Amino acid sequence: MANEKDRRKDERFQVKRFTFVKLCSESNEDIGQLLDISESGLSLRYFLKAQNPINFSQLGIFSPDCDLAIDGIPFRVISDTELPNGSPLDPIMFRRSGVQFGQLTPEQLSELDYFLKTNTTMSHGDEGR
Repeated sequence: MANEKDRRKDERFQVKRFTFVKLCSESNEDIGQLLDISESGLSLRYFLKAQNPINFSQLGIFSPDCDLAIDGIPFRVISDTELPNGSPLDPIMFRRSGVQFGQLTPEQLSELDYFLKTNTTMSHGDEGR
């Protein structure tokens, strides 16, 4: 069985600063934290609630100071796992979800390319971009 890195076709990049991922469906929204990103997908951390990324169909990527916004990105969930909790008494549960982007518009592709060039660094073990 191939590990996750072997299955990826694109390099993963770490974000330089805190970046939000907004998950959207027709009736709900939720927010997570962008962990890493490539040209074909991303991973995010989110609070475990009644909803999880499988119930959403689009996402947006936003910086806290609102100088970056890529919205309406279609996606599908590839993996979703519980993250270890630092304390058994802590009721807050986090999950990590890996998603694959669907068909992006030319504008979204351009915005994503700009984001990768200006807001990320290569993940450990990745070579030159």
